[in-house]
Amino acid sequence: MSAARPARTVIVDDTADLRDMLRLCLTHHGHVVVGEAGDGRSGIAVVEQQQPDLVLLDLSMPVMDGLEALPHLRRGSPASTIVVLSGFGAEQVADRALRAGAHGYVQKGTPLVTILSRIDALLADADPGPPRTTPVPPDPAPTGEDPGEDPGEHVRADPGEEAALLRRAIATAAHEIRGPVTVLRGMAEASADPRIGDEQRRRMMAAMARQAWLLDAITADLLACAQSRRGTLDPMLQHLDPEPLLRALAEDQQHQVEVRVHDPRPVLADPLHLQQMVGNLLRNAAKYAAPPYAVVVRPSPLPGRVCVDVTDRGPGVPEAFRPRLFDEFSRAGGSASSGTGLGLAVVRALAQAHGGSVEHLPRVGGGSVFALTLSAAAGPATDPGLSPRG
Repeated sequence: MSAARPARTVIVDDTADLRDMLRLCLTHHGHVVVGEAGDGRSGIAVVEQQQPDLVLLDLSMPVMDGLEALPHLRRGSPASTIVVLSGFGAEQVADRALRAGAHGYVQKGTPLVTILSRIDALLADADPGPPRTTPVPPDPAPTGEDPGEDPGEHVRADPGEEAALLRRAIATAAHEIRGPVTVLRGMAEASADPRIGDEQRRRMMAAMARQAWLLDAITADLLACAQSRRGTLDPMLQHLDPEPLLRALAEDQQHQVEVRVHDPRPVLADPLHLQQMVGNLLRNAAKYAAPPYAVVVRPSPLPGRVCVDVTDRGPGVPEAFRPRLFDEFSRAGGSASSGTGLGLAVVRALAQAHGGSVEHLPRVGGGSVFALTLSAAAGPATDPGLSPRG
């Protein structure tokens, strides 16, 4: 079935695989994708330049989230129909998105045919009119509010309220899982289209593999968090040469990652846990800073120790927030990133289970260094026989 009214479309979402899936499906449905962006601020620029008929907008993105971008989008392209596509539950954010200027809301994980039908209906009924928003601030700087949070819950929940923490864990995990599920479901539905060629099908399979690895990483963090709380986090320590694992992990990222080894000693580590710790640190870097990133293995100032540094050139971590950086669900003011809120907490728990540590250091020249310290192994390395999760 083709679109009743072909629309020039801009997609604003921080997941490249999801943008690819939406572009494929919209194009086969008869629409024309004229631009893409990976964050709200870049999305504003693309929309103002293209003046599209349709904008598909994610809510939780780095740099500037969708709710912050909405007033600017309405002002910059008042004739565009804006449809919010997000993993947050409709009861949480649909009303807020509509009040901010969106014309419709579709939850990620909805069947593809339903998403396309909803878009067609909104385009058919579109009458954007004047912007229905509060006044737009002169500088589109992020406020850091998570669109799925109640204002009183921002930054972190009270650690003494176990029930509140559990509710928040379920909500954030559900949101993060919907993104990969949307890509996997959409790609599976689209793969049946006979118009898809071999090259496009290979790209789809690669995207599905990446999203499956991402689901695995999310569930691994949830499991590690639960084990840490129960006191059952038990690494299977090996004499491990970290270089092959780190290089394979870097190659599996969607961003440029440089690996430098200044200390050839093997470390005493669980290979799956080391992969999880460094993977979490790289994903954290990607939320707040543009590539390239670096993973550096160096001697620790402490005897018998090796450091694995993950560095970025982003804005750094506000000094007042640093004591809470590794707490569960903590998020610095000014952050509009996605994530379960468990990544750095899991790194700390795993590092401590290894008898090591992780700390944040300001990078000279700007950015951050996350230094993971592990014990150097006394004997030669063994082959872990492991493929990275990614």
